[in-house]
Amino acid sequence: LHEILLKGGMKATDCVNVAASLKTSYGKNSDLDTLDVHQWKIQPNINVTMTPCETVAFNTGYTYDYYQSRGPVAIPLFDG
Repeated sequence: LHEILLKGGMKATDCVNVAASLKTSYGKNSDLDTLDVHQWKIQPNINVTMTPCETVAFNTGYTYDYYQSRGPVAIPLFDG
């Protein structure tokens, strides 16, 4: 399984912070002729924090998760 994670953030104004990340992974198993499995996942994320004063903070975020897998439903045990 290979995985990449990218993160970043910035201060948009004195009271607004924005953070974003992207996580993706790819895996493959083709050790056997009859078993060929691929999986792919991507997960973007965004987070916004607003602090109108020193004692109050509002935070909101969104994460989307996409997963795709290709693999056999059943593996033959006997051939012949």
